[in-house]
Amino acid sequence: MFHQPQHNVSVSRPWAAVSVCLLAACFLGYAAYRSGMFFDGLFYRWEALLCALAAARLLTKRWMRQNASRRPGTMPISHGAIAGICALTFLYALSLLGRPASVQGTLEQILRWSAYGAYLVLLLDAARLRGFAPVWTSALLLSGHFAVFGALAGWLGWLHFPDIVMRTGDSELSATGARLAGFFQYANMLGAVAGALLLWQWSLLVQGSGFWPRLLARVGAVPYALVLLLTESRGAWIAAAAGWLLGLLVIGAPHRRRWLLLSAWTMLLAGLAYRLVYRTGAALTGEGALAPGGAGYRAAAGLLPEAAAESGLLHRVLELWPGSAAAGVVAVIAAAVAGAAGLRLLEAARLTRRRGALLVWLVPPLCAALLAALLPAALHGRIGAHYETGAARMLFYRDALALAQQAPLLGQGGGVWRTLFQSVQSRPYAGSEVHSGYLDTLLNTGAAGLAVLTVMACSLCLMLWKQNRALLAPVLTLLLHAAVDIDMSYGYYWLLLFGLAAAGAAAPAGEANGIADPGEGAGSSAAAPAGEASGIADPGEGAGSSAAAPGGEASGIASPGGVAGSSAARRAAALLAALWLAAASLGGWQLDRAQRLREAAAAASGSARIALLRAAVAANPAWTRIRTDLAQLVPPGERASLLAAGLRYEPQSAPLQWELGETYAELGDLPRAEAALRAAARLDRFGSAKRTEALQVLERLAQRQLAAGSAGAARQTALAALSLYSAYAELDREVRGMSHPANGRRFALTAEAEQTASRCLELLRRTEKG
Repeated sequence: MFHQPQHNVSVSRPWAAVSVCLLAACFLGYAAYRSGMFFDGLFYRWEALLCALAAARLLTKRWMRQNASRRPGTMPISHGAIAGICALTFLYALSLLGRPASVQGTLEQILRWSAYGAYLVLLLDAARLRGFAPVWTSALLLSGHFAVFGALAGWLGWLHFPDIVMRTGDSELSATGARLAGFFQYANMLGAVAGALLLWQWSLLVQGSGFWPRLLARVGAVPYALVLLLTESRGAWIAAAAGWLLGLLVIGAPHRRRWLLLSAWTMLLAGLAYRLVYRTGAALTGEGALAPGGAGYRAAAGLLPEAAAESGLLHRVLELWPGSAAAGVVAVIAAAVAGAAGLRLLEAARLTRRRGALLVWLVPPLCAALLAALLPAALHGRIGAHYETGAARMLFYRDALALAQQAPLLGQGGGVWRTLFQSVQSRPYAGSEVHSGYLDTLLNTGAAGLAVLTVMACSLCLMLWKQNRALLAPVLTLLLHAAVDIDMSYGYYWLLLFGLAAAGAAAPAGEANGIADPGEGAGSSAAAPAGEASGIADPGEGAGSSAAAPGGEASGIASPGGVAGSSAARRAAALLAALWLAAASLGGWQLDRAQRLREAAAAASGSARIALLRAAVAANPAWTRIRTDLAQLVPPGERASLLAAGLRYEPQSAPLQWELGETYAELGDLPRAEAALRAAARLDRFGSAKRTEALQVLERLAQRQLAAGSAGAARQTALAALSLYSAYAELDREVRGMSHPANGRRFALTAEAEQTASRCLELLRRTEKG
């Protein structure tokens, strides 16, 4: 067990911890509601605010005085996490000295990682507050409840949010025709979050935490498991299963029985609730695959295997269950209440060796069998078949590794995949995300950045291994799932991951690895210390406090100043960090200003719109999308200069090259037009629409030249168009020769392109006769 020295320099008012933690929980809930902070434009202002707050905190005399001396201890979260954040930020900044694939993407990553560091600095500072550990645990759970229960409300039709339910008729993407995506608008991300927090709630119930954390865990366990099933995310299921197995291994032999029983009971009720709500509510009764009589509805109608379905009473009862939203709400509430009651009984049960062994041998297998029977037959197919999406992702990974060869050591800055994947893709798939956070880091920052990220993840796991092994399971779930999906592109992912790590590091000494047995008194709030009975322990009254040592170091949360070296060096480091964060904050406000100007321009018209877009370009000249918006509204001469200037910030931008080629063609500059269009075709191999448009632009130029009496120039332009057409047709033959190509971009030789090529040939014949 990790022992903590007894010092008390924490803030003496517990309400301070409550206020700070609830404020942080509101921020996390808002981050989840705003699409998980996936879109950078939604995060600029909050990133700037976080950086400004952290910079101000680092410059205060009180912070300097508290961190003037270092105390020895175990590996604190700040040593691994903050050092890793600083290293990754430095690598992104270093790429600006070269030619990054996207200056805009690199700036966004610098700002994001600066904000993550600021968040962690503020979180570590708050860890000194009295009663931080249980209050932070409750706050994190509340933010998770907001995201998960909000998703359920959307499924049942109580809440309207864009794409809160993903509907599809593609059996490769969904067994029942709909997947719960939540505020993240992406079912796999919601599944990863629900799975990780579900494991954490089981660990809280097993280890006998404070009253409020246990209450929130009891209430949330079954709904979280239900949401995990409704996402139909196989990757999240596998990651959660791996996390569950790790939790079973590290939780300790005396507590494995309770872990098995709690998880079995939760999943059984979640399976029952799923069977009752998977086709209820407004989300599932509209037109499409799940409409009554539709293919998806018929496929999901089975409950038990056919041999058992004919005479099963349970089958007949469930088939009579109404499919309305109100019935679904009743089912969810009943399952949650039954789950909470059952979990409370299992917590309080005294499991002797013989009784516990008997229950483990009987209850989990029985619950697993019932769960398998309760899940619709279509979901069994989702679990056991249709792995075409996995094969498609292997294409992503293969192309990403090929792209990484261009800059294997330090990468090419932020946004590499989004900017360059169209130039290297071996199949015409659609996907602006590489679907692996680790591969994305390799592309952006090279092997150096991937090593930093790996070390940072390992340091967090090592800290949790020493401090609170029960939290290894949810953290591992998040880290594993990010290897096969886009989780790391969500700001919410990092806020949650660092929040879980801080909760583990700040666990009171009685909860750190020495997981109490609820059956022997720890499961009852009356048996806990007076402060913990309410969920708010008193850090100032013993060694059981995470904030009992200076700067939170007793809990394994040392402030960033707690590193080896002189006091002057630490102050200098804090000053440099504050200056960096202040600069990042100013940069965030500038990017946000450009974002607001572009939004205002979208609502304006005429000269006012042009003026707003000019101001947006001046505020953020690296943003290609603003340039292309403005380019459509200005004369060709100015447009060419505007687009060419954008290549300084995104030299391999296919959109800029397409626009440039068309603009030069409009200006009658064939050499530049042809060069730009060939560059665009190289950077966007499978862009059927743009290739067709390029041919049409050149053909129109040739017709204008012929009409003006320049037959020779017209012939050269027509020959250039036919050369582009030839490359287009050759690529089309290559794609048609592929076996089962992933053609999400619907690449094909268009009829318009063939007609344009015919007109160019006709022009050549006419000019030859002349």
